[in-house]
Amino acid sequence: MTIRVEKTRRRFGRTDFAPLELHYQEQVLQIHVMEEFVSRGLDAIAAALQLAMDYFALDRATFLRRWLPDRTDLARQTTPESWRAIVESLNNPTQRRIVADDREQTNVLVLAGPGSGKTRMLVHRIAYLLRVRREDPRSILALAYNRDAAVEIRRRLDELVGADSRGVTVLTCHGMALRQTGTHLANRPALADDDFGELLREATALLRGEGLPPDEAEEQRERLLAGFRWILVDEYQDVDEEQYQLISALAGRTLTGAISTRCAACANVRPSRYR
Repeated sequence: MTIRVEKTRRRFGRTDFAPLELHYQEQVLQIHVMEEFVSRGLDAIAAALQLAMDYFALDRATFLRRWLPDRTDLARQTTPESWRAIVESLNNPTQRRIVADDREQTNVLVLAGPGSGKTRMLVHRIAYLLRVRREDPRSILALAYNRDAAVEIRRRLDELVGADSRGVTVLTCHGMALRQTGTHLANRPALADDDFGELLREATALLRGEGLPPDEAEEQRERLLAGFRWILVDEYQDVDEEQYQLISALAGRTLTGAISTRCAACANVRPSRYR
């Protein structure tokens, strides 16, 4: 299904989404209440049953004071344990702020020296998107400098969030180009550097829809992106011009009204068509 919104239509504002936001906030609270119910039920079922009865009998403020008086995380879509592992375990406050950045349509470039924890922060950022933002794992793409780095990112993600990371795409730029172009190394086992450069250029051209009418180019781009909404790039300082062009095409930098700044090292970029 393709839905196009006419430019002349009224744009939705924050007030339009306020009722829906309240609905989701209440859903998040209910999850925390259920967690408390289960936790108390493991120790004393009578306390858990009393909690359940109070939930339906008391007003919201009274219930929270009685059963969840010290909880400051009731608006988070994750457990306190996950929050501590993903955010508070980072000793650097700047790292915590970047990992828990909830801004929309924003590019973030992280500048830090070797051994400062950029890759660790990228992994924690993905975990934050999965566990706190509840993003679809299939909407997240992480690009690594080489295959060893990609394996390391997958390993760290599995240690941090386990099965929740299944579906996250972690590839090198060359691996992404192979996927976009449908090239199989089994058919071309001895690719030279020039061949990989050509693959990157071919994948970039496909994403930009070069030579196609606008509607067909848009359809092709959506098919190739396969629902990616978040792009994270590790070791961004080491990408060459062809890799940069591929990342830019993935992020939609060259589209009309798209983002005008470069993609980010160890950060998120939202393609302009997926807001």
